Amino acid sequence: MKFKIGSVSVFVSFTFFAAALFFTVVGRGELLAVTYLCALLHEAGHMAAILLFGGRLQEIRLTLAGAEIRRREPSGLSRGREALVCLAGPAVNLALALGSLFACGDGRFSQVNFLLCGFNALPFYSLDGGRVIEVLLAARFSRRTVCIVGDVLSLAAIALLGAVSVAVFVREGRASPFWIVTVYLLSVFLMKKRSCS
Repeated sequence: MKFKIGSVSVFVSFTFFAAALFFTVVGRGELLAVTYLCALLHEAGHMAAILLFGGRLQEIRLTLAGAEIRRREPSGLSRGREALVCLAGPAVNLALALGSLFACGDGRFSQVNFLLCGFNALPFYSLDGGRVIEVLLAARFSRRTVCIVGDVLSLAAIALLGAVSVAVFVREGRASPFWIVTVYLLSVFLMKKRSCS
């Protein structure tokens, strides 16, 4: 489904609705609703930073993986402002997690926000942490060098998550949700379509 809010296109994927239906049927609708809400607030942080720095939005996408914002290019933002835009989403999640933790205790909203902040801060090239590193490295190094460093850090993040998954399995005798994240990031890495030239 696609519609416009002003000049911004909004795309809602079939997978977004399918996930909502699935999680509702299996009795986890509340968890999905909290996760999607936290993801939307994360993206709202990016949107606020983009607009604050004079950037323009092109599209908002809601998919199985959550929410994603696309900007009109060229953004015209300095490297420092690009880095701040990338950090704005995790900063919102961290602020919400800490505020919720102090106000209500260790509830699901706080936990999901901490997880989204940590996940998006990973140095994986398509996540906020990886994008911050690439923006800052681009000031001193060639595109090829930045891509190589980004790939190495992305693989390190995948290996770390894989190691955590194995450790949880060995310690507790059960599969960890980190397996899903590890496989997802590995598949994104293997199917990436970015130019390093």
